Amino acid sequence: MEEKCPMCPNQCLKSELKCGRGKRYFNEENHQHHQSFEESHDLTGRLIKAGQILGHKKEMKTEREKILDVLYQCENINQQDLLMKLSTDDTSLKRFLLRFENEGLIHFQDDFISLTPKGKEIVQNRKTNDEELFDMLNQEEKEELQRLLEKVLHSWHKQHMKFHSKK
Repeated sequence: MEEKCPMCPNQCLKSELKCGRGKRYFNEENHQHHQSFEESHDLTGRLIKAGQILGHKKEMKTEREKILDVLYQCENINQQDLLMKLSTDDTSLKRFLLRFENEGLIHFQDDFISLTPKGKEIVQNRKTNDEELFDMLNQEEKEELQRLLEKVLHSWHKQHMKFHSKK
C-alpha cells in the first residue's frame, strides 16, 4: 500500500502530493530519515517525529475548526465578513472554502456562504484533538501512555529545574 502524507489533512498519496509540506517531507533526505526512523528503536527520534506530526495536525485542525465555527454561528456570511472575523489571510481562507465545498460542507448562494446539513453535523459531532489523534489506542493504552508521558515530563522538569537553580 502506498504511503500517505501525514503533514496535512488531505492525506495525499506519496505519488500525488499537492503541497510543499508533503514534498519536503518525502524528499530524498527526509525519506531516508523516515525509513530509518521506522526501523529504529530510538525513542527520542520517535517522540520528535510524533511531536512534529501532532503539532502540525493540531495547527491545521485549529484553523479548520475556527472557520467552521464562524460559519456555524453565522447562518449566512459573505467572504469579506468571514475574513474579518478570522485571523487568516485571504489565500488560506479561499483554500479552506474550496476544500469545504468539495467535501460538501458548505455551499455558496449569491455572495453568501453557509454550512450544509453535513457541515452542521460535522461541527456538532466533531471529535476533540485527543479523540482524533489517539483513537487507534484503547482506553488502557491511552492511560498507560498518559502515565508514561507524565513520568518522563516530571523527570525532565525536575532535572531542568535543578540545572537552573545552580545558576
